[in-house]
Amino acid sequence: MKRILINRMKVWTIFATAMLFVIQGCMKDNLGDCGLSIRVQYTKNKDAEDRLGERVNHLTLYVFDSNGTFVGAYPSRGTLYNGYTIPLLLKSGTYDFVVWGNLGDDYEIPSIVPGETQAQSLDLKFTKVESDNRVLEFPDSLYYGSLRRVTIQPALQGDQVYTVDLIKNTKKITVIASGLNGPESEGLQFDCNILSRNAGLRFLDNSISDNTVVTYVPQTLVDEQERRISEFMVIREIEDESTQSRLVYTATNGSGQVRTLMDESLVKMLLKYLNTRQWTLEIEDEFEIRVAFNLKNYTTGTITINDWTYTSVPTEPD
Repeated sequence: MKRILINRMKVWTIFATAMLFVIQGCMKDNLGDCGLSIRVQYTKNKDAEDRLGERVNHLTLYVFDSNGTFVGAYPSRGTLYNGYTIPLLLKSGTYDFVVWGNLGDDYEIPSIVPGETQAQSLDLKFTKVESDNRVLEFPDSLYYGSLRRVTIQPALQGDQVYTVDLIKNTKKITVIASGLNGPESEGLQFDCNILSRNAGLRFLDNSISDNTVVTYVPQTLVDEQERRISEFMVIREIEDESTQSRLVYTATNGSGQVRTLMDESLVKMLLKYLNTRQWTLEIEDEFEIRVAFNLKNYTTGTITINDWTYTSVPTEPD
């Protein structure tokens, strides 16, 4: 009898020790019961360092299964930090992980039901678009990231950590115009707008879902040098120019006659500048465009982007 008790004690000791290692492996770094987690970061910036804790206020991880069916949403809790980790409990299988940062009142989040809603039916709408398709208010900075077709292994095979690196989906454009004062400017109203086809985004892959032309109306002021400073915050611009965004400056006289001072492809301008810096449109998120106008003949003079001179007439083939 004593030998049986000793053997049972050995068995329980081995079992308890094994479970201790399992629990330690699964609970390490708050990874949840099965060591599965999604690590979210924001390194796609000019510093190439994680700035999630500084730039993003809140985020939500959305999970879809291999059939594109919505599984669940996991919002962040508390203050975000660089390398923020979200623990998950999922069955073995293949999943799509989508992260949106700073979704709020500026964006219409679709109603989604676990086990029913299909990913391909989901769009994200920008709520600041007026009935006349003008955008009069700045949207909050928006961030997006995803991992597609990720296969989750059976539980208890060690920590499984997958990283989602966000991109910033909003761009700040500042236009500083000079040459709009003097006798030639009397009786003229000047307007600077950005026209773009980017009123909505696909929820799953961040592509453009609504190609309605919207007009971004800036916040404008006149400084002591009588330069007009127009500030914009625009939704996603894409390097293939599919947003077809244009920067347009006009002058309207008292009779309502409109003269165009500037009408340039915004993305084309930005890409030419970025090519000189070996950056991408996903990384750079602030641009200052300076334009010198000549009202005597209604022409555009020098254009600079972040102190780099741009010409609308290329000197060599693109």
